[in-house]
Amino acid sequence: MALAWASSAGAVVLWSDLGPTLVRTNGAGADVLGGAVKRDDLANDTLYFKFHVDPLSDGATEPYFAALELYDGDTEQLGLGNALDAWAYSVLVHSDVLSGSNHVAGYMDLHSSKPTNPSGGTSANYQLPRRGVGVTLVFKVQYIPNENDLVTVWLDPDLGPGATEIAQPDTLITRFISKATFDGIRLRHGGNGEGWVFSDLAIATSFSDFVEVSGTKPTEEEVDFTHGALAAGEGPHGTTQKEQDGNEIERLHGRGPASARPCGRCW
Repeated sequence: MALAWASSAGAVVLWSDLGPTLVRTNGAGADVLGGAVKRDDLANDTLYFKFHVDPLSDGATEPYFAALELYDGDTEQLGLGNALDAWAYSVLVHSDVLSGSNHVAGYMDLHSSKPTNPSGGTSANYQLPRRGVGVTLVFKVQYIPNENDLVTVWLDPDLGPGATEIAQPDTLITRFISKATFDGIRLRHGGNGEGWVFSDLAIATSFSDFVEVSGTKPTEEEVDFTHGALAAGEGPHGTTQKEQDGNEIERLHGRGPASARPCGRCW
């Protein structure tokens, strides 16, 4: 069931679908969003997305792919899950704007604080999906009008009481730019295995909307479909999250100090 509700602090969950939904060999998939939220090339705000997966297909059933994908019409824009040519949790790449050490043709591995140790004892910063081990993915899209958008992904972040966006460890964060306009969301699986179970889907205006709090969510009488977004919290050194986001956009587009600019499109 889709639901929009406002927290007492003013932040907004724009849409949610708790699931669970088993997705297996379903081709292009079907939209689950129903037009509740959309963003076009003129968007200049920030959205947060969350979903939980319980893989049934995993490394033992390769090859396969499974993902939550943003669609603009029938065009694939941004997908997160496990790409067909990848073994790890990854970004499904549908454009040529991505580059970086963890990017190869067709996908980009997501950084993980719980990396899978590959055979041979070499170090890795990626995580393989495993049957019986669920994970939660949260990603933020900072929309830039008429340009590619800035995306930040947290793989299995801390969403317990008191957790904040700023306090998440760097080891589980992946940043890149991608086209992320959308008017639909599709859950997809193809290839071998029994599919993935998706649950706890949500779109919000703040990371804090996904953090567990004491008490319960608002009742229907408290639902507010028009309330504005929560002001960003203060970050390290007195900077707000909004200011930090602005600095990232400046660096991304080469307008910040040279020493602060990323060497590639993904860092």
